[in-house]
Amino acid sequence: KLTDKGNANIALVSTKKPYELESQWTGMRIRDFATVNLKTGEQQIAVKGVRNVNLSPKGKYAYGYKMNDSTWFTYNIAAKKFNAITTNKLFYDELNDSPKHPNSYGLAGWTASDKDILL
Repeated sequence: KLTDKGNANIALVSTKKPYELESQWTGMRIRDFATVNLKTGEQQIAVKGVRNVNLSPKGKYAYGYKMNDSTWFTYNIAAKKFNAITTNKLFYDELNDSPKHPNSYGLAGWTASDKDILL
């Protein structure tokens, strides 16, 4: 995945290989995600064991929603720091009555220059 209309120096890549076997009985399609510096080729593991991760508009953060614990998270690419931002808060469908983890209510967007995420 690319960001900043393809002008950022960071891309996001993923692999599902570590989870292929267990996905046969869990039904969860999870992956590990890494950032790639497009100038140097350096890769850095960002987030492990999640369904989906995206890049913020300016490429400063990777972010997503972890269904297994119902939390939104960010990963600061420059600082290489993971942050669970909705722990113990209801940002998911609390009326979920199906035998699966609840979905999130969704993302509203980002403020200018990736300053804040709006959930």
